[in-house]
Amino acid sequence: MLRLEDTASFVLQCMEDYEVQHLPLLKDEYFIGLVSKESVLDIAVDQTLATIAEDLLRIGVNGGAHFTKALELFSKHELSLLPVLNEQQECVGVITQKILNENIQNELFNICYPEHPTRKDFYESAADKLFS
Repeated sequence: MLRLEDTASFVLQCMEDYEVQHLPLLKDEYFIGLVSKESVLDIAVDQTLATIAEDLLRIGVNGGAHFTKALELFSKHELSLLPVLNEQQECVGVITQKILNENIQNELFNICYPEHPTRKDFYESAADKLFS
C-alpha cells in the first residue's frame, strides 16, 4: 500500500517486486485511488504521489462482493490488482488478477441458480417443455 509521500522511484520498485502494474494509494488507511505504472512513469523519479493523487482511478471492490464483480473490474479497466474496501472506504486488502485466475482455473461455477439442478430434474423439465 502506498502513501502520498512515496516517490515515483519507490513505487516503481514496489511494482517490480510484486509483479503488478497497479497499487492502492492510502491516506490514514482510507483509499484515495489506484496508482498505475503508466501514471508514475509520467512524473520525475523524485516526485511524490501527492502530485498525481487527484488524477487516480478510484476503483475497488467491496469485501462481500461476488468474485464475478472483481473479474468484471479487472477486465473493464485492465487492472493487475484490485483494492478490497470496506464500507468506510478503508483498504482492507488487495486481490491480484494472477491470484484470482489461479484460484478459479479449471473450476466450473454455477452462477445462474442458487443450487444446480440434478441431471434427472433438468432432463425431466426439458422433456416436459417439449411435450406440453
